[in-house]
Amino acid sequence: MIRQHIFDLEIAQYDKMPIPDTASKAPTPDSGGNTASDQMKAYQSFKSALTKSSRELKDCWLVGNKGLTYDDIQVHFPQTYALRSKKFIHPSTINVKSGQFRQAYQLPLHRNSTMLEAVNFGYAFLLEWAAGEGIKFQSRLAETLR
Repeated sequence: MIRQHIFDLEIAQYDKMPIPDTASKAPTPDSGGNTASDQMKAYQSFKSALTKSSRELKDCWLVGNKGLTYDDIQVHFPQTYALRSKKFIHPSTINVKSGQFRQAYQLPLHRNSTMLEAVNFGYAFLLEWAAGEGIKFQSRLAETLR
């Protein structure tokens, strides 16, 4: 979590940084018309998209954690909760084999959870929710997540 807060601070600082000074250069035959102005527009577009995405990610996590809390999962979805890993899962230890996507997941999911953790949690959660609602559900992913 501390790493993510540091990243948030770095993004906020990056957003406030002045744009680097570039000397206006005329395009050369080798440049393909890629002028300093074009590069500046690309840089500004990238900077804007990066900072916007960071803010949106933070907002989405806040909304998600408010809508489905750790305690809600524990109380209302006991099977999904019971399937969680009680040990820390380091992303570098994930060993994916073709067609084999079953992976332990930690709860609560966090901003550094792996995609496979999220998929496995989501699948377990969906199965338990559907069963609780009396909905018959079968996924084509079932074979890869068992």
